[in-house]
Amino acid sequence: MSDSCHPINYLELDNNLLSFTNYEDHIMKLGIIIYSNDSEIVWNAFRLSSFSLKKGDEVEVFLLGKGVESETLDTHKFNVSAEMKQFRIC
Repeated sequence: MSDSCHPINYLELDNNLLSFTNYEDHIMKLGIIIYSNDSEIVWNAFRLSSFSLKKGDEVEVFLLGKGVESETLDTHKFNVSAEMKQFRIC
């Protein structure tokens, strides 16, 4: 085997990547555009927003089009207004 064709040690490569990539030291900037009036979609968007804020990321949410109806989309299964309040508290 020549010097230019080294076998790849995947375990070593994975360990190096894991030690190099420490996500706790990185802040993600997240912009979420809500352009829907579907309760489940809006609820999940605000859940993701709140989760990201709690992890220390920067999050901005923009309501466009039908998304401006977000506060009125509560159903028995998806309490959108509560998720929106949770996002504001974070």
